Amino acid sequence: MKHVKTVMTGAALAAAACVGLPSVAQAEVITLAPHERTITTEDGWNVKIRLEDESWNKVPTTNMTGTSREGYGSLRAVVEISGKGDTPLKGAQVSVGYVMGCFATLNSVNPGIQLNVGPNIGFNVGPIDPGVRAGVGAFVQPSVNASISPGQIQTVPVSSKNAEKTKTVVQVREAHMSMDGCLGPLQVRAYASVGIDTKEVKDGTVVYGDTFPI
Repeated sequence: MKHVKTVMTGAALAAAACVGLPSVAQAEVITLAPHERTITTEDGWNVKIRLEDESWNKVPTTNMTGTSREGYGSLRAVVEISGKGDTPLKGAQVSVGYVMGCFATLNSVNPGIQLNVGPNIGFNVGPIDPGVRAGVGAFVQPSVNASISPGQIQTVPVSSKNAEKTKTVVQVREAHMSMDGCLGPLQVRAYASVGIDTKEVKDGTVVYGDTFPI
């Protein structure tokens, strides 16, 4: 019986293991702690932003592949602008979304055939002309060519609203989020930002939620 040995790099093995296999993610709801920040602009306006009611519904991927991640995010951003600023408030805006980062990005996986050619030396032993026979031999083995690049960090805006002087709320319920071609863990972190514009000052701040893997 003939045995064929396949040689792959560590990256190719990881890629081959992920492609075509069902996702192992299980349905799970992650509840995260609230976070808050407060700033005072140079002309005296107080701005408070709070990220609360944050959760993530982690689900098996729709395409059932090990290199995709999928889930549904919910959160609530509350902004309060108060105080007696020295200059009139022209406007403000609240934005929410997610920062997503993958360990490594799988660009492509191509099965193929690898041809190895090299010298070989054989020994002829017999009653006539004993000696050494040298030549060139070749053998063929299957291979997997994987194109892998360092992971990327992406900011994904989800919703925004113009802020009023008193209180502004941006509510997100079960926003669908997904990423394909991801090798290794995918880290997710929610954010809520507010920008304020007065007659003399442009200011703002961002509050981030806890980072969690999916």
